[in-house]
Amino acid sequence: MRVLVVVLSSSLGGTERHAIELANGLAEAGHQVCLALRKRPPHQKINPEYDALCALVAPAVQLVKLSRKRPMLGLMAVVWRFRPDILHTHAERSTRLAGRMPFRPPLMATNHCGWQKDYTKSDGLICLTKAEQEAVPHTYKGQVFRIGNWVLPHTAPSAQHVARLRQDLGLTPQEYVVGCVARLAPEKRVDGLIEAFLAADLPHARLVLVGPGDEEEKLRKLAARGGNKVVFAGFRQDVRDLYHVFDVCVLNSIWEGYPLTLMEALEAGTPVIATQTAGALEIARYAPIDLIALDTKAPLIEALRQHYYKGRKRLATPIAAFSRAAILEQIVQAYQCVIGGKVRGQKP
Repeated sequence: MRVLVVVLSSSLGGTERHAIELANGLAEAGHQVCLALRKRPPHQKINPEYDALCALVAPAVQLVKLSRKRPMLGLMAVVWRFRPDILHTHAERSTRLAGRMPFRPPLMATNHCGWQKDYTKSDGLICLTKAEQEAVPHTYKGQVFRIGNWVLPHTAPSAQHVARLRQDLGLTPQEYVVGCVARLAPEKRVDGLIEAFLAADLPHARLVLVGPGDEEEKLRKLAARGGNKVVFAGFRQDVRDLYHVFDVCVLNSIWEGYPLTLMEALEAGTPVIATQTAGALEIARYAPIDLIALDTKAPLIEALRQHYYKGRKRLATPIAAFSRAAILEQIVQAYQCVIGGKVRGQKP
């Protein structure tokens, strides 16, 4: 099968990781795959993220970069040259562009951030969670599939490497580490996490925030109330190793699709505290997560204290439910349904 995967954002978050790992996995399975990204952004601040994003693309995947000013012309040219059997877009921006293209191949979209009207132009829609699937309007004319996310296995770093990472972050061996991997954006409620962490008043504990974002300056001012209790690690390419530094990983978002950070933390054996977003609830069907109410401080404070006083513990979390090979098989079957124009319906 010839598959053209399109993702137009320039940052490196869960949506972008998902799209690239999908392209890589399809290529490894023997499909002909082309991945379309936009060209390097003019903003120097996010260039490291963009470079890291491009570096994730496997050599077997044909990589093309669309013009930032005229992406439609670039996409049409790629379709003409590559002749895909199916076009797979990720999130609304990519779907909006592909949906306007004349004489396009069948269009599959993956819904990463909730229903958007741009998805009405797609022939098929992959929803990551039950909540996303249930939110699709009855007027949508395409086929709807519910297929979750995956996590790739990662070799655990040595104890010596973990010790070096702690040292690089300014952490002592004795300090208890609360970690958060998230973009510093309003929907992630990192401000609420900082407030709860400081209010929990955990002796010899530090909060490590991994990720860039527009709220950094505001969050730094908030964190300054606790002296040096909060560490801003910024954008990192070694996030998978950092989960082994964390004693607990926290995601305080008010909305999440299918958060990769939770699955990566669990794969690393790191205990997890997460708000009851649709994505966290979906993952909690297969793995142990300490779920708390959305956008409330007191339950988060209590959860932090409980984990702290239990002491440092690692989990043995089976990740068979999050196997990429099994999930890719479901996606290929969904492609075949859309290409074949079968009777519309929902995948259970």
